[in-house]
Amino acid sequence: MNDKTHSAIKNKSAIFYGLISGYFIAAFVTELIQSGAARLLGADPVSIDFNYIYLTAVFNVKLISGIEAVIILLMPVLICMIFLEALLYLMKFILGGLKHTIITCTLLLTGYLFAYLIYGGISSLLSTDSGSDLAKFINYFSIDFPQNILAVFFTVLILGFYINIVVKRISYYTQLNIGNTNDRHQK
Repeated sequence: MNDKTHSAIKNKSAIFYGLISGYFIAAFVTELIQSGAARLLGADPVSIDFNYIYLTAVFNVKLISGIEAVIILLMPVLICMIFLEALLYLMKFILGGLKHTIITCTLLLTGYLFAYLIYGGISSLLSTDSGSDLAKFINYFSIDFPQNILAVFFTVLILGFYINIVVKRISYYTQLNIGNTNDRHQK
C-alpha cells in the first residue's frame, strides 16, 4: 500500500471517529448532563427516554425557581458550547489525523447547535406544547405571542452570532494548521 492510500484511509477513519464522537456528545452527553442538572436543581420527576437514536431528558420545571429553570433548559446549549470551545482550543495545537477528528466533531456540534436553534425557534412559535427546550422556556415564563417572537428572535440572533464566530474560528485554525504543515514539509 502506498503512502497516499494509507493517508486516505487514516483520514477517513479520523473523520469517522469525529462523526461518532460528535454524535455521542450531541445525542447522549448533553441530555445526560441536562437530566443530572435537573435532578440536582430539584426538577421532579426526572427521567431519560431513549428514542432509538438519541436520549431525551424528561423533567418538570414548574416547581422550581426561574434561574434554576433557565439553567436546566439551556444546559444542552451550554454543554455543547463548552465542548466546542475545548475542541477549538485543542485545534490550535494538534496536527495530523487527530486534527481531522477534531474538525469533524466541531463541525457536527456546530450543526447540532444550528439544528437545535432552528427546531427550537420554529416549534416554540408554532406550539408551546412541543418538546423543545425553548418552547418549555417560553411556556415556563408564560410568554404571550408577541413576546414569544421577540424571545425567539433574540435567541436566534445570539446563537447565530456564536455559530458564526465558531465557523470563522474553525476556518482560521484549519488554515493555520495547514500552513504549519506546509512549512514543515518545505524545510
